[in-house]
Amino acid sequence: MKTQIKSTVVVVVTLAVISCGIFLARAEKQKPLATYNSEQTQNDVKVVLLRVGKLTMFTDKCFSDSRVAQTIGEPVFLVSYLVEVPKKGAFSGLALKGSQGLDIIHDGHSIVGQTEPGLIKAFDGSSEAFKNLSSRPDLRDRTIPDDKAGMVEEDTLQGLNVSADHVDLQIKFGWNGKDLVFNFKDVPLN
Repeated sequence: MKTQIKSTVVVVVTLAVISCGIFLARAEKQKPLATYNSEQTQNDVKVVLLRVGKLTMFTDKCFSDSRVAQTIGEPVFLVSYLVEVPKKGAFSGLALKGSQGLDIIHDGHSIVGQTEPGLIKAFDGSSEAFKNLSSRPDLRDRTIPDDKAGMVEEDTLQGLNVSADHVDLQIKFGWNGKDLVFNFKDVPLN
């Protein structure tokens, strides 16, 4: 009887070891997950995501009822990115599209048009030459090649409350008469 139990235990342990080996071999063959890349280049135009995140703004200018603003902050979504283009012709060929040039996608659906009840939806975009902003803490370590010019675009979407911790972004603008589309996938919010 003891011999039979020992034989059974040996068989079970052997099968377990073989099963683990097969599982590990399959796990190693799986394709690794794609990692998030904050930079994309198309031809000679580069876009670098600098900051994508959620903020809270306390102001009475964005609420339909100004009394509410005293106790509740307004959700704001910020997207900041750098556009590098060839220095020759630099920004004369760049056509940013404002609110039409940015889309935020979560679970396969655009969420740019969704606002919280009672909030006034607003979009604000500002552009500034990189050389004027290079002393900013988030840009201090970034350099632009001598043959390139850079512009920082910052877009804020007031009233947009994003509950996700990752989104997809689509940035569209024109460059020398061509429409460029940059799709960033699985962007972490900071």
